[in-house]
Amino acid sequence: MLLALPLWLFAQEIPAPPEDWTDIFINLKGYLGSFAGAAVLTAFLAALVNGALKVEQKFLKQAMAWLVAVLLLVVADVANFGYVADFPIGFAAVNGLAVGFAANGTFDIPWLQVLLNKVEGWFKPKTVTT
Repeated sequence: MLLALPLWLFAQEIPAPPEDWTDIFINLKGYLGSFAGAAVLTAFLAALVNGALKVEQKFLKQAMAWLVAVLLLVVADVANFGYVADFPIGFAAVNGLAVGFAANGTFDIPWLQVLLNKVEGWFKPKTVTT
């Protein structure tokens, strides 16, 4: 029974991934209020950045997720917002790295992969067939 205690302490409700920018602003507290929410938001933002910068290599996509997560949580810490509000900046950066690792794991979820591909596709030129 005591072995399951960490699961009960850290189990969190995962918010639905954002479908566009308005979802982020409407539910920002939900995304930055927990580790799981920050991981979902990081996956979305990393896909957005990867699409905008046309990143194709898998390692660079993962590194971008780590960078986005660290920046996201350090900015949230400086702004005194979210679950990292009372953390020292260094600890927020370490949490950002962990969130980046978690976000990289979410890239492998099939239904989320469809959404992330759609977000990356916003920045790819449309092909015209004649």
